Amino acid sequence: MKKVKSKFGPWALITGASSGIGEEFAQQLARTGLNLVLVARRGDVLQETTDYLSKTHNIKTRVISADLSDPQTVDALPEKVADIDIGLVISNAGADSMGALIKVDPAVLRSMYSLNTYPHLAFTRYFSERMLKRKAGAIVLVSSMAGLQGTAFGANYSAAKAYILNLGEAVNRELRDTGINLTVLVPGPTDTPAVGPRDDIDFSKMPVSPMKVSAVVRGTLKAVLVNKPVYVPGVMNRVLAFVTRRAMSRSTASAMMSAMMKKAVPDHLKVTL
Repeated sequence: MKKVKSKFGPWALITGASSGIGEEFAQQLARTGLNLVLVARRGDVLQETTDYLSKTHNIKTRVISADLSDPQTVDALPEKVADIDIGLVISNAGADSMGALIKVDPAVLRSMYSLNTYPHLAFTRYFSERMLKRKAGAIVLVSSMAGLQGTAFGANYSAAKAYILNLGEAVNRELRDTGINLTVLVPGPTDTPAVGPRDDIDFSKMPVSPMKVSAVVRGTLKAVLVNKPVYVPGVMNRVLAFVTRRAMSRSTASAMMSAMMKKAVPDHLKVTL
């Protein structure tokens, strides 16, 4: 992984860095010697993480506490890092709220939609232009296997993740032969706080066991080094992705994934007459 620093250094920016996949990216990139800008709403948690990484790996760090569900906050963020040479962006911030669409508060739907889409668009647009000037860099956009088809009881989430997937695939093509790599990470269930005890979904009823987050991130860094447009971590996840995208119709894939979600979502979040 030392190639990551030599190819994309000296700084990396990670959104959603306070826990889960984002935090693991921070841990693994710090070990390569990359300096880190960590972005999340939980500034106090970020500060603890950066203090530890700075002392342990002798790197420079910067903390930005920001609510990326607010488009104005997203637009203001690039100015806060205009003075440093960022060669790797991990656009990971996101959230979900499971349940039938009519069971989710409209304000929550709006906030989740904004968080799960606009930052990926804005940061891809801004940082790819900056990277063009340095003729090198990489961007990782974090999508989800939920975005491979419309998935009931996660309609807003799966739609947003499909947007990220299509955005990344397209921009990867646009940036070919420029020295800028772009990979869309499409994880299945991952062993993070998001799959812990929740009142809106029971992940134990999903057909694929959660992957270790360390393996997800390690594989993603290898994928972005070779400019792989889309990376699905885990053999079982790749099999499921192949089946749903290639071996069956879109409507059948949606019906299958929706049936799985229906088993995992509690009755009070389903549509009833």
